[in-house]
Amino acid sequence: MANRVWLDLLRRGVLMVPMLGLVAGCSDDDLGRRYPVTGRVTRQGQPVTKGTVNFMPVDLASSRAASGEIQSDGSYSLTTKYPGDGALVGDYRVVINLAEVGGLEKTPGGIPILNQPKKVQVKNLVPPKYSDPGQTVLKFKVEPHSNTYDINLTD
Repeated sequence: MANRVWLDLLRRGVLMVPMLGLVAGCSDDDLGRRYPVTGRVTRQGQPVTKGTVNFMPVDLASSRAASGEIQSDGSYSLTTKYPGDGALVGDYRVVINLAEVGGLEKTPGGIPILNQPKKVQVKNLVPPKYSDPGQTVLKFKVEPHSNTYDINLTD
């Protein structure tokens, strides 16, 4: 009787190992745990109403970039892979992308014709100290909890 119980437990255990592997394989995307990062972008006390916030990892070998679209109230929420999933723990250089694109001819309906690379004029609306990854003064460390990083652009 005791042998039968042990054999039954062994069989269940052997069947559980592949099941655990299957569940573990579906639970994550191997990027690691991400933590929420949210905040507001302002300029001279007023919300910035468009653009993107980009978190560029200092250590590219062990992390991934994250970004978030700036909303009309100046708020943003970072995404690494899935919308709003946050960022990996680590140190980041923060870059704000905010530009106007002009010089493109438009269709009669007002839609820009995109195959005019020589006519494209891009005007960056923030200085390089915020928009250039090599010059940015904005830095943030994502910690293993919910994070808030408000950014005030002072020009």
